[in-house]
Amino acid sequence: MIKEINLKLFLLLLIAGICSPGSALWCQTLIDADDPNIQYVGRVKNLGTKSPSFDWPGVYINAVFTGTSCSIRMANSTGNNYFDVFIDSQLASIVHGVSTQTVFNVASGLADTSHTIQVVKRNGVNGNICTFSGFQLDNGKTLLAPAPRPGRKIECIGDSLTVGYGSEMSSGTTGNPPDKENSYIAYGPVTARHFNADYMLTAVSGVGMARSFGQYQSSTQTISYYYGQTVKNEGLNNYTFSWIPDAVVIYLCTNDFGGGSSSWPTHQQFEDSYYNFVKRVRGNYPNAEIFCMYNSPSIALIQSYITGIVGKLNGEGDARVHMVDINHVFASDEKGSDGHYNGKGHQVVSDVLSSVMAPILGWSTDTSSPTAPPAVRDGTGADVDYVQATALPAQLSANWDVSTDTESGIAGYLYAIGTTPGGANISPYQLVSGSSVTKTGLTLTAGATYYFSVKAQNGAGLQSSAATSDGQYVAAAVTADTTPVIVPVNPEIHVYPNPCKVSGANPVKFRVPEGGSGAGAAGGEASIYTISGRLIRTLSGTTEISWDGKNTEGVKLARGIYIYKIVNSNGDSVTGKLVMK
Repeated sequence: MIKEINLKLFLLLLIAGICSPGSALWCQTLIDADDPNIQYVGRVKNLGTKSPSFDWPGVYINAVFTGTSCSIRMANSTGNNYFDVFIDSQLASIVHGVSTQTVFNVASGLADTSHTIQVVKRNGVNGNICTFSGFQLDNGKTLLAPAPRPGRKIECIGDSLTVGYGSEMSSGTTGNPPDKENSYIAYGPVTARHFNADYMLTAVSGVGMARSFGQYQSSTQTISYYYGQTVKNEGLNNYTFSWIPDAVVIYLCTNDFGGGSSSWPTHQQFEDSYYNFVKRVRGNYPNAEIFCMYNSPSIALIQSYITGIVGKLNGEGDARVHMVDINHVFASDEKGSDGHYNGKGHQVVSDVLSSVMAPILGWSTDTSSPTAPPAVRDGTGADVDYVQATALPAQLSANWDVSTDTESGIAGYLYAIGTTPGGANISPYQLVSGSSVTKTGLTLTAGATYYFSVKAQNGAGLQSSAATSDGQYVAAAVTADTTPVIVPVNPEIHVYPNPCKVSGANPVKFRVPEGGSGAGAAGGEASIYTISGRLIRTLSGTTEISWDGKNTEGVKLARGIYIYKIVNSNGDSVTGKLVMK
């Protein structure tokens, strides 16, 4: 009996302590890798399952989470992979994926709100295969819908220069430690970020077009061998080419012409391999612009070779194949390990590549925010001031006028709901594609006023300032003897609604201020002026004065900002601005 009691006591204490501060792991929320709010970019196997796997450099994962902390979950792996983890666009940690650890804390102590996370595979395929399992969040927290992916896409096909080999090593050093290989700072991702584009790196260190590193004249395991593989280390040609890039950059020739010239491919071997590969790329992406890049100071003969190949393709009617000559002698401070580029060197390549790509693709660099929505209306159509139903509602609606952005266009809108203008305490900012939303699953309080705030987001990911509705009051549920709802107004508010869309049926109401020093006031007057001070109309009333939005001649006023002045019978007055929509 004593043992049984002790066992029950132990279990009760264990349950009570599960979500205590000292046992936070037990009360965290697990988000699996197949959550629809997780975005994957790059060649990934088993997408839509709980165990997506990949090994190509630069594969990245995006999500938006709520809460104060976040961990990433990896399956056991024999690989040696490194990942950059960005929280709210700032590098937060570098994770080393090892077989003995499956959960990696990457953020803690954050504000209890929404945050973005991006996980980027730094090193190349030599790190072997890794499997992503999902995220681990604070108890009760979740993922939100992320921003839509940008419309622009770039694929970079290459060798170690594309992978980012030794990019974090010092000039003059040799070797490529996996923690010093960083694809994120390589020219491809740098160029993609310049244009606000998604990117994919199809790159293997040592690979060539006709001859890979250390081979004689030609070899079978060139870029053509790996190009059709979803996971390089599995060796299966099962990639579907469903991710369609706007631009394909091919930077291959260094390994073909490395070492002694006796082992180089012949002109014909290189031309045939390069030409056939471009034709294969074209078959997968009929409308892509293809950029054949090289650096003429590094390999003297390569310019004439690629000029001939591109000329041949152009002559056959493919005008979407172009040449890019980096034409740069890289200084020591632009090099990392074994003569490869460091971050500064990759920026040089990106600058040249971007300058060639921009006019061909018609891509500009958008650095300006979109306009804010001109107006936000509560409800599904015309602006409503209150909500009342036979039962307390569990949803709220809003709609808004569209924003503009002449450079990268409007990608979507973020909305939030709060109990104060501009607040987000009821629902944090979430992304939608249209200009209206109905938020369901809310727990609303009778007698509270709820406000929608809306920001526009452009194609470059830049956001506008927030535009806020004038609020919708949630009245108590209707019963058989319910009288018409009267929306309570803060006694310090002397005109409502404001902003307003006024009509005879929906007038503006001016509240006459009470008398000073406790003295009562027997009514008063409300005067409306233009912003320049011209009197438009004066009305009289008792405690509340209604105005239909018309001047003394009965003509309805245009949209704009007007000045009001309310004076009670004791001479006490208040003034302010009134916005007519």
